[in-house]
Amino acid sequence: MGFKVVAIDSRKEGRALAAENPLKPDLIVDPNEEGIADKLKEWSGGLGLNGFVVCTDYIDATSWALPHLRPRGTLVELGLPTKNFEFEPFKAIFEELTIRGSLVASKKQTEDMLRTVAKHGITTKINVLTPEEGVKLPDLYMDPHLKGRLVVKFE
Repeated sequence: MGFKVVAIDSRKEGRALAAENPLKPDLIVDPNEEGIADKLKEWSGGLGLNGFVVCTDYIDATSWALPHLRPRGTLVELGLPTKNFEFEPFKAIFEELTIRGSLVASKKQTEDMLRTVAKHGITTKINVLTPEEGVKLPDLYMDPHLKGRLVVKFE
């Protein structure tokens, strides 16, 4: 869609998935990397990133992203954390940041997304479980080495 994209994941599995995607991000980084704040600021022309889409419920990911937004930047929370996260009110107010959430996409947004997925051959890794294996779902979901999605298949 013309945006410069940074994939950020503290897990090597997440970074590997981003690198394997046919529609590759412009930059893939580990948020724990030495000097990452300076690297992102330099990469973005000195102002910070225009936006973040946080796709995890891991609160530290949201807390990490907020200070890296440029003035008038937007953070979209898709993850649904179970606890509150904090942000710096002076930065949010004086830099006019937008923090929003979204549960579902509109019909048009979904159609646009599916067209992009089809056009670029984007796929995800699916880990299929039987209903009997479903009891392991919470442990598998919390495994930091999980690569892709977990799906319970009922036949």
